[in-house]
Amino acid sequence: MHERNAPQYRSMGWMKAFDTPEAKEFFELPLQHWDYKWTRTITDEGIWNFIRSLSFINRLSPQEKEVLKGHVEEYIQKADREGKLKRDENGLIEVPSKVDTRWLKRK
Repeated sequence: MHERNAPQYRSMGWMKAFDTPEAKEFFELPLQHWDYKWTRTITDEGIWNFIRSLSFINRLSPQEKEVLKGHVEEYIQKADREGKLKRDENGLIEVPSKVDTRWLKRK
């Protein structure tokens, strides 16, 4: 909804750049890949701080951000009530996270 066709890493569209004759000429392909998964903890407000740091959210008007913040707060409260959030012993939300690393070598 808020992305408005902004390019996103998760769409993996950027990988098309490595499926070109130029990439095949200059690089050893395919891309190498490594994942690291972990769980980080974050405050309720930290969830909003992360969301508002996204470029397509950051460029919303102040009014649009306030409306979205209200939706995020409502979602967190609802998910909490329904037992859909995992919290640690300090009440922080447990967020599954992943580092997705890709690299290549020049020929």
